[in-house]
Amino acid sequence: MTALLYTLAAAIVATFIAFMRGRVSGAKLEQQKTAAAEKRARDAHDEVQNDIGTVPPKEAREELGTWDR
Repeated sequence: MTALLYTLAAAIVATFIAFMRGRVSGAKLEQQKTAAAEKRARDAHDEVQNDIGTVPPKEAREELGTWDR
């Protein structure tokens, strides 16, 4: 009887540990996805800022003037 209880307790503990490992690995995967998305957003921001800096002010004003129409 005690062997059955020990086996049952071990099975419950093993299931709990497997569940927690799955949660941790899922959280790490989500963090990696978020970090990759943030990197893409930073790269796009840097590219836009670089493009804005290369446009001469007169041309930028002419281009932006068409936006408010």
